[in-house]
Amino acid sequence: DALPICLWACGNINDGNYRGFLWNLVSGEVTETSAPGDISIALGIDDNGTIVGTFTTTEGTPNNTPIETYGIFKNGKWHELAISNDDKGIIISRDGFANAISRDGRTIGGIAKYGSNYVPVVWIDGVLDVVENVTGAIYDVSADGKTLCGWTMHPKKNNRTCAIWTTKENLYDTKIYTDTISAYSAGPFCVARKISPNGRYVAAYDRIYDLQTDETFEVDLYDAVGGFEFYGVTNSGKIYGYYNDGRSQEAAWFDLDGKKTNLRNLLIKQGVNVDKYPNFIMLTNISEDEKTFGLMSFDLNQVPRSLIVKTDVDTLSMSPVALKARMLEGVNSCRLVWIKPLCNFSAVQGYNIYRNGTKLNNDPLMELFYIDKGLTEGKYDYEVTALYNENESNKSEKLSLDVNLNQYQAPRNILSLQSGFNDVRLLWDQPYSNK
Repeated sequence: DALPICLWACGNINDGNYRGFLWNLVSGEVTETSAPGDISIALGIDDNGTIVGTFTTTEGTPNNTPIETYGIFKNGKWHELAISNDDKGIIISRDGFANAISRDGRTIGGIAKYGSNYVPVVWIDGVLDVVENVTGAIYDVSADGKTLCGWTMHPKKNNRTCAIWTTKENLYDTKIYTDTISAYSAGPFCVARKISPNGRYVAAYDRIYDLQTDETFEVDLYDAVGGFEFYGVTNSGKIYGYYNDGRSQEAAWFDLDGKKTNLRNLLIKQGVNVDKYPNFIMLTNISEDEKTFGLMSFDLNQVPRSLIVKTDVDTLSMSPVALKARMLEGVNSCRLVWIKPLCNFSAVQGYNIYRNGTKLNNDPLMELFYIDKGLTEGKYDYEVTALYNENESNKSEKLSLDVNLNQYQAPRNILSLQSGFNDVRLLWDQPYSNK
């Protein structure tokens, strides 16, 4: 899953067990959401890089038995979502999924066991609620959290059907079945999967529902050769996913007028080098401006890869990334480190570092670090640029640092050893500073 504003993406690694990952699309840094062997699944992400999904925990289980339950991954660790709402008398089991999150992170949607049924649920500002006490699930949440989509049981047929819960006067007070009469209106794969970033369109199995006009646009999933499976819909109503002709699979999208576009062929025409990835097999997300694509591809060794393709980036003069700082307590200094640009880094001839907009170095820095000395108390903003011949890149993302003096550093690496019969000997290392 990728964000409409393209700061973050999330996905999953499968090497026998699933574990999620958080991908910073600015710095290129990837953080795995669990250790190998501990199952975690990343299913959605907000503007601040908070992931929703499932993770493995032993907290509160009999004999510390591992279970998988819903949670959010934030600040480097998983946090379990609430399983009760005392005010409404709701208690759910820990068995279910958190599938989606609004862009501001306030609304999370999923499925949980409530009584004897698996029902659509939400967590709003951390508070659990049941959307409707019927069998069903939430697959996506609109950017503002006021519209949900997923599936529920068909009103007449004993199977799933696509459903939308939207807000007219009260939250989720209007339920919409996108199709109840066609041959494809019920079945195990009938799910309203995705809401467009602007909240207007919903991709619902074999059709697009327009919430603005209450119109439905049916999509012909099958032709004489193959079929189309779609994952989402853009602000302009394009549906995207993959097309399979029985021999191969291609990442593609369809316009509302039915015109199909092969993503890989389009990128080649735009000058994007995709030689290392001969087969785009699945288009899973498109950014709000339709210039960034999240997809699955096979590489030259036929290994599946998660890819993000940005079509609006100047790769010849990119900025450094992942600027970080660590205070050196006791000497009123900080150590700044960064990572070289993600592309064309061989052409970089040095770096400049800026503090509060003022360049600190006289000559280009040749290393990926800088120590800023003699700081007084206050807030400092740091940025770094890369030098390409006579050109300087744009500044990196800003890093803000609060400096408080007289903060002493603790000793480190404490070790205890038995000494004799009744004594303990303690050893430690000096602090990095304040020695």
